[in-house]
Amino acid sequence: MITAFMNMKGGVGKTTLCVHLAGTAASNGKRVLIVDYDPQYNATQHLMPAKDYFPLKEERKTIYGVIQPKSMAPSPFEVDISPRDVRPPPLSEVVYHLFNVRSRGGVIGTVDLVPGSDELMYLVLGRTDKSTQPMEERFHSFLDEANRSYDLVFIDCHPAGSFLTKSALLKTDLVITPVVPDSYSGRGVVLMREFLDYLAKFRKDRPDLKIVFNCIPYQNRDIPLEQGIRNTKDLKAMFVESVLHESGILAKAGRIEGHSWRRVMQWSKKPWSSRVKRQLHEIYKEIFEG
Repeated sequence: MITAFMNMKGGVGKTTLCVHLAGTAASNGKRVLIVDYDPQYNATQHLMPAKDYFPLKEERKTIYGVIQPKSMAPSPFEVDISPRDVRPPPLSEVVYHLFNVRSRGGVIGTVDLVPGSDELMYLVLGRTDKSTQPMEERFHSFLDEANRSYDLVFIDCHPAGSFLTKSALLKTDLVITPVVPDSYSGRGVVLMREFLDYLAKFRKDRPDLKIVFNCIPYQNRDIPLEQGIRNTKDLKAMFVESVLHESGILAKAGRIEGHSWRRVMQWSKKPWSSRVKRQLHEIYKEIFEG
């Protein structure tokens, strides 16, 4: 199953939700692959040590190397599109193993990563007079292999409409859109729905949409505002009932600052981590097992 994490509005915790739902899925026995398809590559920076990342980037073992032939050097001004080879590299060449989730009986789930790259920005901003179809075909072929090899494929998309987001959504079964309880979120949700409606021109069906309230404050929670957003026309049924409260620990649960996903989300018995784990499991169960 291929799931895209996307919102046209930034700053809603898209990457954080993607990363932690991946870990939650692994703790429920799933093999999960995160594909960092955002030019900001925050998921990669969050999860990979720099000493591991930069050698892989030099070797083009990133998502950029998946959609662009190795012979092509990135340019901020022109997008070089070659139709001569639409075959992506094998999955094994670009996948970076992040962690296993273990129980007393051994490994029950795993999370891997296709590292991102800021070089994707060249493809978003650069000019070309050619179709981007060769790059899309490489990406889609790569996703097909990933979908055969993993239970869940999570694509962390960037918060803008471009051929990157279009190419991701063309292969997506499900879109998860996090929103925060503010006056701008309602419009962001509508824009997301409009973008999915536009996809009808390019695919016969449309991906399912699930909307998750994220970063809910524990104090001074604005219930009327949340309900107003939940009651957005034609979107009521797409909102997930479970919510994720704001928690500073979620931003630190990668390998940065001495924290690790396993330490915080699997081994920790502290009340705050138990609460976060419970909410993530509720969201996971509602979306993927509901």
